Amino acid sequence: MNGLCVKTYPEIISSRYEQEILQELLYNIEKIHSSNCRMSKSLEYINEQLIDLKNWCSKLDYKVDSPFILGTYYLKSLSYTRNLIEDLYQYFHTNLSKLKSWAELITPSDPVSIEDYKALIQPCKDYETNVVEYLDSCRCMRSKRFKCREKQT
Repeated sequence: MNGLCVKTYPEIISSRYEQEILQELLYNIEKIHSSNCRMSKSLEYINEQLIDLKNWCSKLDYKVDSPFILGTYYLKSLSYTRNLIEDLYQYFHTNLSKLKSWAELITPSDPVSIEDYKALIQPCKDYETNVVEYLDSCRCMRSKRFKCREKQT
């Protein structure tokens, strides 16, 4: 195992200490893989539920003027809700695929790969600013009544 870790100062780091660091890195990499595996199983369950939702929705009669199907002032339409759920599933699936791919590239001997993965999982620094800007410009969650008022004035 000697030579697997990157030694910035080889004369300072002992072989025993290097092995301890390597074991700790391998343990943390294994925790990353198990975390990704748990997320993958959760996402599989969500996909199964999404398929069930599609099957149930296919049995509905869309000719009926139901507030559940058409939507109301307080309730979004069924098609909107289904599209939102499918988009969220696609978003999580894409991000999980990215995490799993980058996790496979982590090697203890390459500090750049570790830093790249850490940068990937770090939250966005400007999250609050981005959310506020998005909500200010977003029209998808505004009520129908608000849109009606815009047309009248």
